[in-house]
Amino acid sequence: SLKVQDLTAGLFGGSARMNVAATSSADQKQPVTINVDSAMDKVNIQQLAAALSSSNRIKASGTGSLTFDIAGSGVSPNAMVSSLKGKANLDATSVVFQGFDLAQLAADLRRSVADFKLPA
Repeated sequence: SLKVQDLTAGLFGGSARMNVAATSSADQKQPVTINVDSAMDKVNIQQLAAALSSSNRIKASGTGSLTFDIAGSGVSPNAMVSSLKGKANLDATSVVFQGFDLAQLAADLRRSVADFKLPA
């Protein structure tokens, strides 16, 4: 059993908080269970975009906050991923992106989701 409570950090000019609980059994036929709840508050979108893109080509401004709570259990990685359920909330203020093709990004995401298959 693993439990991490109130893990906090600075994150791109804002803050992050996370709680994680994971349990398993010595019996391999019993599922592993995981619960994660996290919040990111007032994150600088320009700093986040630069870190995610590894360049300064994408120009962005504004701040964003994200909360999510997910849980799942399974006896295999595939079963764990298939069981994941949860909720998320994204709140952003005055966000502007420049330097990327949003239509192409959306098309690429649709194609990736359509082609996605869980490993057997």
